[in-house]
Amino acid sequence: ILFSDPKGTLGYCDPVFIETSFYKKESDVYSFGVVLFEVLCSRLCVDYKYDDMRRSLPAFVKNSSKEKIRDAVIEGNLRQQMEENSFDTFITLAHKCLEREQKERPSMELIVKKIETALKYQVSSKNNKRFKNN
Repeated sequence: ILFSDPKGTLGYCDPVFIETSFYKKESDVYSFGVVLFEVLCSRLCVDYKYDDMRRSLPAFVKNSSKEKIRDAVIEGNLRQQMEENSFDTFITLAHKCLEREQKERPSMELIVKKIETALKYQVSSKNNKRFKNN
């Protein structure tokens, strides 16, 4: 645990750290979850072109269903390329990283395993499509 004055980049900083000034490794997990959603949604964490909840990507995704995120936010080309199980694994993982309670967030070891699982689903899907086309 590190005690300091709360600092961090808007949108990426763990809300628990901002409130308590206690930094834990789970704070990095929160920030990584924000980055996962940035990749998935092809947008920055804070987007000033919106005047509603969409301005803050973490706030938007925490209050949205997977379907709403997929249909309203995920970049179209990426959405077409993602295998459903890969998408579900990725988005579930990203949501877990943004859990309010730090103890509910996954470890970085588990994050790596889940990303590898999502990749396996994606690769398996591509291999199955090639097999069907041949």
